[in-house]
Amino acid sequence: MSRARETRTSLGSTAGSPPPKHPSGIIWPNGEFSYGFASDLTEVDLSSERYAFRAEPVSGSVAVQPECLGYLTSSNVPNSDTADDGASNRPQRGLKGLTGYGKKMLRSGCYVLERDYGNQDLCFATLTVPSLTRSGRIRLAGSWSELLNQLQKWLSRRLEAASRPTKLCGCVEVQTARLENSGQAYLHLHIVWPSHSNKASERWAVTWAALRAWWGAAIIRFAGEALAHEPRVELAPVRKSCEAYMAKYVSKGSGDCLEAYVADLGAESVPATWWFMSSDLRTQVKSESAHGKNTGTLLDSFVQQCFEEGDFSPFVWIRHVELDLGDSTPTIGWVGKLRPEWRDDLLSMCMPLMLPS
Repeated sequence: MSRARETRTSLGSTAGSPPPKHPSGIIWPNGEFSYGFASDLTEVDLSSERYAFRAEPVSGSVAVQPECLGYLTSSNVPNSDTADDGASNRPQRGLKGLTGYGKKMLRSGCYVLERDYGNQDLCFATLTVPSLTRSGRIRLAGSWSELLNQLQKWLSRRLEAASRPTKLCGCVEVQTARLENSGQAYLHLHIVWPSHSNKASERWAVTWAALRAWWGAAIIRFAGEALAHEPRVELAPVRKSCEAYMAKYVSKGSGDCLEAYVADLGAESVPATWWFMSSDLRTQVKSESAHGKNTGTLLDSFVQQCFEEGDFSPFVWIRHVELDLGDSTPTIGWVGKLRPEWRDDLLSMCMPLMLPS
């Protein structure tokens, strides 16, 4: 059997004909969208990480990634017969860096914060780790998930005490320059949250001194050694765009220096996830996203109409997704970002279709 036929068969078709398809897609709160085609009538939850297109606004077409196959067929969805019961056979999470789904969640999370509270009421924080021994860095990296969990809880308590929403999000990065200069791998954080306190006696919900004291104590606790100096903590106001601030870091990706990171600390020290978000903000982003067959059908009609009219003004950018079948490379979907007015129009049409019947 040829490679093309094998691929078509694996997607649920017969060897001689492609499977019937219907559009399925997602529109995020910040206007990013993607859609492809599913091969049966089973609904695919495109708001989950498994079915996110890993595509960025770059020149040319976007090659399809394995995660995209969820758009094409439900035969890839795990079930009771195919799901792996043994955790030992599952690949280690985090080894590919920040996922496309994580990038989209972060950009939309920052968009929601910026829209709801304004840039003048947002704080962009950067937290770094001071010099540690290699064993201390390994212990810290191995406990990174728990460190992030405790940090989010501490920030949430501070925000709640200041009568502010407990919404925050952030990403984890390898300090590339530090790794290149010293050969030593360190992780650091970028976080966004509402900055001002609603209490008359306080200006800030989270102060620099309190955060640096907590961060330093947490590093000592998890690294298991004293610090040579205080950790570096920066709190900066968002002057232009919160979404653009975070996009600057997520666009670099966390996987750029992973090979050197692993060479220094080992694969077991790679964080399982490179992004995080409070549950209330995560819920809001998902609730304001439109996804499913109706969304895909609307997107497909809209994109085709724009092409027929030769008018691409509704898009900030748009790219097609190709699938390599050996003898051909058909377009199987589209990714892009809608301009605000078109985003609002399409979401307003999709949201009533998302309501339960």
